[in-house]
Amino acid sequence: MANINKILIGIVVLAVIGVVLLSGCVEEKQTSGNISQNITQNAANQGNIELKVFHAGSLTEPLAEVEKEFENQHKNIDVQREAAGSVQTIKKVTELHKDVDVVASADAFLIPKMMYPNYSDFTIKFATNDIVIAYTNKSNYWNEINEDNWYQILRKDDVKFGFSNPNNDPCGYRSIMTMQLAEFKYNDSKIFDDLVEKNTNIKANCNSTCTIVVPNSTQINPDTNKVMVRSLEMELISGLQSREIDYFFIYRSVAVQQKFNFIELPSKINLGDDSKNKIYNRVNVKLANGQVQQGNAIVYGVTIPKNAQHKKEAVEFVKLLISKDGRKIFENLGQPPLNPAIVDNISNIPIELKEFVIEEKPKENIPTKDASKTDKTSTLKIGEKTFTFEELSSQCEKKEINNQTGIALDCIIKKGIDEPEKYTYALIGSDGYQKTVTFEDTQKGILTNNESQVVFEHLPKGYRVRDMVEIRPSK
Repeated sequence: MANINKILIGIVVLAVIGVVLLSGCVEEKQTSGNISQNITQNAANQGNIELKVFHAGSLTEPLAEVEKEFENQHKNIDVQREAAGSVQTIKKVTELHKDVDVVASADAFLIPKMMYPNYSDFTIKFATNDIVIAYTNKSNYWNEINEDNWYQILRKDDVKFGFSNPNNDPCGYRSIMTMQLAEFKYNDSKIFDDLVEKNTNIKANCNSTCTIVVPNSTQINPDTNKVMVRSLEMELISGLQSREIDYFFIYRSVAVQQKFNFIELPSKINLGDDSKNKIYNRVNVKLANGQVQQGNAIVYGVTIPKNAQHKKEAVEFVKLLISKDGRKIFENLGQPPLNPAIVDNISNIPIELKEFVIEEKPKENIPTKDASKTDKTSTLKIGEKTFTFEELSSQCEKKEINNQTGIALDCIIKKGIDEPEKYTYALIGSDGYQKTVTFEDTQKGILTNNESQVVFEHLPKGYRVRDMVEIRPSK
């Protein structure tokens, strides 16, 4: 009996030991599994990089395609894009101090103007665009509007049009630039007045150049029966689709992507031709924050902020954007890419990007005239003869027109042309801009003492040819 009890006690002890050992194995296995799982999870968390891209609204479609391609190539990166007007986009970095890895603007000039030197030190120009007027076949007068009469259509009482807020979005200040440039193109000094000044508190002051002054956004005060103004140009899309507006000013690429009808505007006003920059420079926009935006051909820019959290990945994203594959995406979506891209400070860009860019050529240092008086050594060609301004000033009477003093224009012509009343005259500026007038017109005109600008007391301001270099007669 005693032996049996000993055996039973032994069995129990062995069983207990077995349970303990087994429990220990299970616990070790579970612990090992948890550690392995945690390591795997941590690795996954470490590998799942969120790349933040802030960009202009007009880049929404092409950057969505770039994102898809980039994420296909980099499985561990999640691109998170955030669209806004370019001014607002940059302010998120410079004023709100948000973390971002890539900034892409519809106006490349905003990056150095707003981000240098504290937030960035290079800008890559990578794409262009131009301004068009979008509409649908439900817009009033859609089957009548064209590049020659669009401003007359927009003037009609039963037509409503839109543009984005110039304070927030480059497309906005470019749209009002286009309407001001149209006055010079179509010889109609009331286009901007009728379309913008009468319907908003945005005003233009024109002399040798035109400065458009935009008040605080709350004070733009558009006549909502005539004009729609929105923070972002993309917000006007729904307005057109819902027939709240008949037309709106927008980039060509957006009109193509949204499959809208659109009017192509002449190159002298659409801001799409960099060879016309001297013409575009005649207009600038002073925004509510005091910044002045000069009329220039449209060019898009991208940069990597100095405080980017994921610089290596940001470099890879920008590399795809400006590569052959990136250019193809933009081409397919109606936006011309720059090939190659152009950088301002090539020594500051990451070395991995240098093979995709060329350095921007420095602007020629061209002497400018003293705005207070005409350069007396400058010359003016009149027919086949050439005179210095000093000669003309000493030989012709002075007159005052519209509070400006200058040399009598008819006297100037008489110095170079016999029987001047038999001809009409092309007044030609150094930028190629020209207007044709009669001799009778010249009797009511002057060549001002500042910037060699022609001013007439009876002709619209589109005839104010500045920096005049030639008077060419024709019968």
